[in-house]
Amino acid sequence: LRIQYEGLLGSAAAGAAEVEYILNLGKESVVPTEGLLEANRLLLAYGVSATDTRRELVKFFSDFGSATGLSAARLQDMAYALGQVEAQGKANQIDMRQLANAGLNLATVYEKIAEQQGISAAAAKNLTSEGKLTAAILTPAIIALGDNYAEAAEKARNSTRGILANLKDITKINAGIAFESLLESLKPALRFAEEFAEAFDFTPIAKSFENLVNTMRLSLGALSADAASTADTITKSIGY
Repeated sequence: LRIQYEGLLGSAAAGAAEVEYILNLGKESVVPTEGLLEANRLLLAYGVSATDTRRELVKFFSDFGSATGLSAARLQDMAYALGQVEAQGKANQIDMRQLANAGLNLATVYEKIAEQQGISAAAAKNLTSEGKLTAAILTPAIIALGDNYAEAAEKARNSTRGILANLKDITKINAGIAFESLLESLKPALRFAEEFAEAFDFTPIAKSFENLVNTMRLSLGALSADAASTADTITKSIGY
């Protein structure tokens, strides 16, 4: 994971910090950590480069998903739609429909936009058709909606289901960290095996196997072509 995020962020330190943030968030979320990591990766891929904005969006996904029980796949669809808006610079009606299909209540989104922009909810909704709903307007509104789900998310985390989900995630994360050093120590042996397999000439082995097959074929040549009869003859010949 750290290597993948290093590639996405262009820095080993930034990649490690990003993974650390998501892993810690995952320990407190009902949403599986893998789902949050993939949502974050989608945001990065579509150019949501501001670290604070990206982390606040992932925190929203965590709280929203925990509170509503929305699947990680639907949250990733939401991240995909928001990433597209970031790449385009503004949201169109298709983008908003994608957000709605992913599980977001657009009425609450427009209400939050209206509150932040000091306009009516109707005027906020018209921003989309007018081509004026920029990422700079939409993204902060969605992030601010996280406050609406924080309390429910906390209750979900403290439920039996939430505790079991967190236990599963924490165990998986800690096991991965524990085995990371082991895998690192095995790297020289794995590298040797890779180089050996690449350099080793398997031709003599293949030739020997071919000779063995030919010998068996010659030995059985005088036997009946019928498989059952051949098997019976061989069985009797070894005194079974």
